[in-house]
Amino acid sequence: MTNEIENTLDKREELCELLSGYSYEIHQKDNGEYHYLEEGDICITVQNMDGSKVMYLDLEEEFTLSFGAFHEHFGCFLMDYQQLTDEIKGILANKVASASIYCHYEEQLEWMGSCTIATDEVEHKSVEQIFSYVYRIREFRERLEKYGGEVRYEFWDSAHDKIMKIENW
Repeated sequence: MTNEIENTLDKREELCELLSGYSYEIHQKDNGEYHYLEEGDICITVQNMDGSKVMYLDLEEEFTLSFGAFHEHFGCFLMDYQQLTDEIKGILANKVASASIYCHYEEQLEWMGSCTIATDEVEHKSVEQIFSYVYRIREFRERLEKYGGEVRYEFWDSAHDKIMKIENW
């Protein structure tokens, strides 16, 4: 048995089965929101319970999962596919959140990075630990220190969403 997935579309039925208890739609290339898809590729959209959030799952030459400001690419290998389905299950069960960090700049919020985070880590990890890859870049760190910002944790169930302010020094 090979570890490679020949075509992401080979996992379409399996992914739809995983999402069977949720409101989802399958989209193909069009002239609107899904113009980026190639012929034959699909995007599965899943709406949360109150309709306020959508998770996107693109099946192209690789898998792409998008939720909140976060997105991640997964290769066509069984190990990557397992990580993808674990991430989807975590988001749908409110065990994983989309975490995004923004800097205040010229009276607007400027996106600096996103990741997913386990629910229990939201309370136990500092912003610097969660976004260590942002804080390692001196320019980003200095901008956060000078202008402040915020971190947004988005959960599938909006009742769990959190915003943390980052005060400027």
